[in-house]
Amino acid sequence: MEKVAEFINAKSYREALARLCRIAQWLTHDERIVLDDWETLHLSNFHSNEEKAHIIKQAMERFGNDAFTISSGEIEKDPLLWFQALDEHCNRIFGPDSILPHDKIDDGDGESRVLPIYPGTGGGKRREQYGNTAFWLKHHRVIPLNNLQDISAPLSVAVAEIPQGYKDWATQHLIGETVKIAIIHFADGSYPIVSYSAPQLFVCNELSDEAIRLEKALECISAAKSEGVHILVMPELTITPAIRLHITNTLDLLNEKEGENHAFSVPVIVLGSFHEQVVMGWRNHADAILGLDGTHLFGCDKRRAVTFNNCKEALES
Repeated sequence: MEKVAEFINAKSYREALARLCRIAQWLTHDERIVLDDWETLHLSNFHSNEEKAHIIKQAMERFGNDAFTISSGEIEKDPLLWFQALDEHCNRIFGPDSILPHDKIDDGDGESRVLPIYPGTGGGKRREQYGNTAFWLKHHRVIPLNNLQDISAPLSVAVAEIPQGYKDWATQHLIGETVKIAIIHFADGSYPIVSYSAPQLFVCNELSDEAIRLEKALECISAAKSEGVHILVMPELTITPAIRLHITNTLDLLNEKEGENHAFSVPVIVLGSFHEQVVMGWRNHADAILGLDGTHLFGCDKRRAVTFNNCKEALES
C-alpha cells in the first residue's frame, strides 16, 4: 500500500488505481484472491450507501490538496473505498475520451492499461458480481499486464490417491475407452433456503425439504448405476452435509450387505458443495467419494464467492 499512497501523493492517480487493481488480484495463502478480504472489510464498514458516498467524497477532496498527505495505513483500513474514490476522481480529471486504448502505465510491478468505459456499458455479468474488480469500478476497466501472480494460471491441486485396498476396484471400473459423466438436475420442488448473515452477505444452511431431496438423490444414484455412469456429479447447493452423510452411510451398509456390485456402486460420486459453519466462519464444501462403500477421496472448499440478489456469498473459511 505504500506504493499506492506514493502514487496518490504524487498526483499519479491512474497509477494508484492500477496498483490497487493489481494487488486485488494477488493470491492469499489459501489461494483465494485479496479482493475477497477487501470486500468483507468494506461491506462491514458502512450502514448505508449515503454514508459511503460521503466518505468517498471526503477522500476525493484530499486528492491534489498539498495540505494533506495520504498514508498507506489509511488505505489499508478500507482499500475498496480508495479504489472507488480513485475511479471517480480519474473520470473527473481525465474524462472518458482522454485515454487511448494502447496507453500503458507503470503500476510499480509492471504495466497496466486503465481504459475508460461509459456508465452502463462494458463488463457484462462481471459488473454484477462480487469477487470481481469490475463490480467496484464504475468508470474504468483496469487490465494488469505481465502480472507476477496471474490468477488465470493453473493452480496446483493435491488430490488424495485412492486408498489402499480400493485401487483395483476403482481401476477396473474407471479404465476404458470412454468415461461417462452425469450431472444430476434436481426437479423435485425442494430448494435452498437463503438467510442473511449481514445486509449484503448470504448463506444457505438448509433445504426446504431434505427428505424429498435425499429420496431423489438416492434414486439418481441408482439410475446412474443402471446407465453405466463412471462419475456422477451433484451440483452446488443441492445436498446438505446431513444428506451427504446419509448417502455415505447408505453406501457403506449396501456394500456390507450386498457386495461391491450393489445398486448404488457408481465408481466416483461428487457430492455437491453446500454452506456449512466451521470455526473460521462459513465454507462452501464438497466431497468426492467412491460409490463402492462411501470411502472419502478428497474434499474441496469453494474459493470464489458469488453474488445472489445483489448480496455476496458469506465465505470466511
